[in-house]
Amino acid sequence: MDIKQIEGGVTAAMGFTAAGAACGVKKSGALDVALVASEPAAKAYAMFTTNTVKAAPVIVSISRSGGRIGGVVISSGNANACTGTQGIDDAEAMCAAAAKACGKADESFLVASTGVIGAYLPLDKILTGIETAGQSLSRGGNRAAAAAIMTTDTVIKESAVEVVIGRRTVRIGGMAKGVGMIAPNMATMIAAVTTDADICRHALEEATRAAVETSFNCVTIDGDMSTNDTVFVLANGAAGNTHILRQTKAAETFQAGLAAVMADLAEKMVRDGEEATKFVRVSVTGADCYATAKKVAMKVAESLLVKCALFGTDANWGRIAAAAGAADADFDPQRIDIAINGLRIMRDGGAAIEDQAALDKTMKERDIQIVVDLKQGSAAASVLTTDLSVGYVKFNAHYRT
Repeated sequence: MDIKQIEGGVTAAMGFTAAGAACGVKKSGALDVALVASEPAAKAYAMFTTNTVKAAPVIVSISRSGGRIGGVVISSGNANACTGTQGIDDAEAMCAAAAKACGKADESFLVASTGVIGAYLPLDKILTGIETAGQSLSRGGNRAAAAAIMTTDTVIKESAVEVVIGRRTVRIGGMAKGVGMIAPNMATMIAAVTTDADICRHALEEATRAAVETSFNCVTIDGDMSTNDTVFVLANGAAGNTHILRQTKAAETFQAGLAAVMADLAEKMVRDGEEATKFVRVSVTGADCYATAKKVAMKVAESLLVKCALFGTDANWGRIAAAAGAADADFDPQRIDIAINGLRIMRDGGAAIEDQAALDKTMKERDIQIVVDLKQGSAAASVLTTDLSVGYVKFNAHYRT
């Protein structure tokens, strides 16, 4: 199917406007409040952190994800997590202020926050910021909104595509943030994805779950799961396409477009990983099923020893093999092959370095691909990760200062 990459982010789809404002939550004075509004109102499906300790905005958005959704409001610099009933009240106040600022008092808003855990929101500042953002909503406000949700990110993360459904062009676009405290089953990340597709709620849910599984749930930077992880998907139907029902060709096309946007955003998150010197794709092939492939890939990607070896440009195949074997997956260790950037380093469970000079050279590259072939089936999975640098440790040793 034809998926066309286009310019834009959350406003690439028809009917969506966005804005960012600075209200003083961030000491730097950078943008820290984002608004995304939909006209007409959208249906939404959202996925959240599986952490038992959930931030107030997560709790509030879980209760609001049904019904007519006017848009989303996101603040950065303060997570509003571990803040009790006051945190819930503050998140609700953000939703009410966003609805008013966007002229959508009759429609519900979703809310997210990101930043330092354990401090109350400077609510008065944020409410002022929401009002300011509401005054500058536009189709061109996508980059300001994407900048406003950043915390330790160093670059804006946006993506958008077009697909054709029922002879109508449907657009899907999104923005995301997150470069540290990143682990599977969502990460310390927030993503807002918008589409002008006319799609039923069940098809939207199925497409979102499938797209998240192969994108945001296949990244890990440090193995730590946050309290605020959120993915919003809003669909307003403005494209006027034939209504998409679940388990149809149209649903398959939509899901592929949504997956492309999320995969692009996920890769941009990992490429911007906190103080990372390597972008690493761990691919497991020849597995008996997807679950086995992902288990092994994730175990290798999360191994601190593997990540340290990558930082040191050491092609330590023994650490990769040991991590794969710790994955609680059924495979024959006497059959596995391992390669780095196309250079074989292990064959049939034993060392097989054929060109040490080439291997030493490729280990200095920014992009590293590790392929583990289990040679027992046709299933495969990939996980994106980074190395573990001295800079990452120093940065996170003083995160609050």
